[in-house]
Amino acid sequence: MDVTEVEEARARLRVLDAVREHVGQTLDVIATCEELAGVLVTAFADVAVV
Repeated sequence: MDVTEVEEARARLRVLDAVREHVGQTLDVIATCEELAGVLVTAFADVAVV
């Protein structure tokens, strides 16, 4: 049984859960962008600049 699609879906959900948990604590645009970059860098990149 090929579980590639299931694992990819789980990985996307883990990223979305992390974004929901850590992003949007304030209405400050810069802070929100920094929070988003902090969450997404761990999943997709090595470095992000805001």
